[in-house]
Amino acid sequence: MGGSKSKTLKYSTEIPGSETEEFSSIFQSTDNFIEFFYPNLYTMIKSLCDEFPSKPFLGFRKKSSEGYYWISCSSALEQIHQSSALLSSLNLESDSNGMTVVGILSKNSPQWVVFDIACSKLGITTFGLYQDNSVDWLEKTINKAALRYICCSSEYLTTLLALKQSGRITTVELILCLQRPDHEALHVLAQLGNVRIVYYREKCEKLSDYVESNMEKIYTLALTSGVTGDQRICMISNNNLLMSIFGANIPGLNLAMKDVYISYVPLSLLWERVIMYKVILAGASIGFSDRNNEILQENIQLLKPTLVLGVPQLIEEIYDKIQASVAELSATKKSFFQKAYASKLKTYKKNKKLTSSILDKLIFKSIREKVGGKIRFMITGSAMYRPGVVEFLRIVLSCEIIEGYGSTETAITCLCSMPGDNTSGHVGGPLAGYMVKLRKLNGVSIEGHEGKVVGELYLKGEKLFKGYYKRPEQCLDQDGWLATGDILAYNPSNASFSYIDIQNCIITLSNNKTISLQKLETLYKTSPFVRQILIKHKNDKLIALIVPNETYIKSTLAPGSVKFSEICESPLVISTVLNDLNRIAKNMDLKYYEKINKIMLEPVAWETDDVLSPTLKLRRPVIESRYSEIIEILSSEPKF
Repeated sequence: MGGSKSKTLKYSTEIPGSETEEFSSIFQSTDNFIEFFYPNLYTMIKSLCDEFPSKPFLGFRKKSSEGYYWISCSSALEQIHQSSALLSSLNLESDSNGMTVVGILSKNSPQWVVFDIACSKLGITTFGLYQDNSVDWLEKTINKAALRYICCSSEYLTTLLALKQSGRITTVELILCLQRPDHEALHVLAQLGNVRIVYYREKCEKLSDYVESNMEKIYTLALTSGVTGDQRICMISNNNLLMSIFGANIPGLNLAMKDVYISYVPLSLLWERVIMYKVILAGASIGFSDRNNEILQENIQLLKPTLVLGVPQLIEEIYDKIQASVAELSATKKSFFQKAYASKLKTYKKNKKLTSSILDKLIFKSIREKVGGKIRFMITGSAMYRPGVVEFLRIVLSCEIIEGYGSTETAITCLCSMPGDNTSGHVGGPLAGYMVKLRKLNGVSIEGHEGKVVGELYLKGEKLFKGYYKRPEQCLDQDGWLATGDILAYNPSNASFSYIDIQNCIITLSNNKTISLQKLETLYKTSPFVRQILIKHKNDKLIALIVPNETYIKSTLAPGSVKFSEICESPLVISTVLNDLNRIAKNMDLKYYEKINKIMLEPVAWETDDVLSPTLKLRRPVIESRYSEIIEILSSEPKF
């Protein structure tokens, strides 16, 4: 990859005369043209498979000791037709909204994608269910959507049958199981008479007819992340999907048939599906992986992807591992690394060039090979990374890191940075099909964005979702704008936008100063004692709920066999961790009102689905509710 053709990127165009007292000017993409010829997902995929029948399409691993096996485009298309024939034979009925909805409960796999496309062929609406979530969550979601039909892999069949047997789910009438069930599931099934089980058959005698599907027909139901509150079910039409796929034409991305994408983020997350189908449209191959960190790292080595969707946790883990390996180098080798990094960074800042034939071969090749050795692009959502993380990974991995912003309601990314931009800290500008504006936060000054227009992001465009399922309340204002609840800043230097925080996490203190909780969490997470952190403001105090780094604490403060839960209650350990947070506050030149006043150490990591979103972000309302009593106690104590 060479330098950018343009010296200065401009991310958006201002609509003259659109600014009001309440809102900023309206901004739109510098290129608003979107063109496509397909009415739905199935016709798009069929066109690709017909043109490149022998192309490796969907990859998977049969056993942990073996490499990837590939399904060709022609074989995948045959499976899509067989699946749609089976679905057609089941005579599934529509609901009161005129939609036939089928839930999908399975890990990422070729079967997930095949089934999704087969449903598109028949005009059936899919609803991805997060496979790692708890039984309680599954019960709540199935009942919220009143699902009658579910397609699942065999490992989840027993769970579904147990919920049905106990009366916790009542609407489910039919379960399509992708594999033969185990004996336990068969035992439960024998006791049930009010649910029908159909086993997936490879062959069907008669292929189903293609069902004409208009652009406004609902392609899928998709859940919001639940990071700021209760999860809602969004309705995404064929037009929403295809506008998102074809409208995400990012200059410089240059996807090609030689590219390989690793799919590990749950396909139930709309973001993952849209990016995957965008990559497929370019003719690239898709390899599936479990999102367990060890398995994912192993699969990255085997698959050698060129394109990776980088959720914040993965980005941070890659950064930490590289830094740890550098720290273990001898003094001489570490000096070589630092000089090579500084030299390459200087070149990148000057001419935007990410590759150096000599330095990459001598210094950075071994690091790059730890993540497969071929990554060209990493795409990441609006997240606040520790200072220097994005820039560091760009240099040592020689890959573009594209930062974007989006939500389920926007049918994925609506703002995005571009390859060839050697700046960071912003999410670019609106993609084709969107207009954006900011509802001004007058009188509020955000550090680092002084003098800029800052406010809640509003969006408008054809890509916006069709509303919330079974919730007819108004989602948009009278002019068609969606209020996102996220605070962004407009950067006039390149007409881009910077993500600041969730609106509820922008806190105005009693002294009229403003703080961003997510920003502080990002900075304090640089402490070696901290694994996870959530900061709560209450009674004019900052309370930090912390999951400590068990390995580091045991090695530095409490060697031996003492239980970690007891270590976390030790006044000495609590004091040491708080002192280290104060050290960070001093080194980062934080204001006195940005310093942590009280902390609680939680020995059990926040890893369960009820506290983590599918992209592994903390669900603040859940955690704050769980620790409400300790927050109340700590906020009532004196600061010092």
